[in-house]
Amino acid sequence: MRYFLPASTLLVLLLLAVQVAGSEETPIGTGLEASDALDVRVDVNVRGPAAERIGLALDRVQTKVELKLRLAGLRPTYEYEGDGTLFIDVGVMDSGFGVSLEYWRVVYYYLQDGRAFRTSAIAWSDGGTGSHVDDPEFILQKLDEHMDEFVNDYLAANEH
Repeated sequence: MRYFLPASTLLVLLLLAVQVAGSEETPIGTGLEASDALDVRVDVNVRGPAAERIGLALDRVQTKVELKLRLAGLRPTYEYEGDGTLFIDVGVMDSGFGVSLEYWRVVYYYLQDGRAFRTSAIAWSDGGTGSHVDDPEFILQKLDEHMDEFVNDYLAANEH
């Protein structure tokens, strides 16, 4: 299941696009473009009372995320450097779970009166929910599928 950008985020991105659209030299981006495309800052969280019960520890999720990025030639980092952060949240409750991936970045927008602003916004998101039947491998498989989506979109945005 894909998440959609909130209307306010779309407005910010639209205002940014309108501001730079007058220049043929400035392309419209996807939000995944990066100065150093090989480094991807990640922030991984595992939440919920059932996660520990079924054996889904934070280190297992981090290992899965790091492996997926490295297999694609990317370097996961936990230092706050670069252009954005991939937030990964896995929540486990009773027999259900949720996986959320969001790539946040700083965005600038300009008003017609000349004022400029800076904020953070979600540039990309994906995720879903399901039933896990006490099987952490099933949750990790679903995380892997969502990571595939991110890696494909990230690499496409950073082709040179």
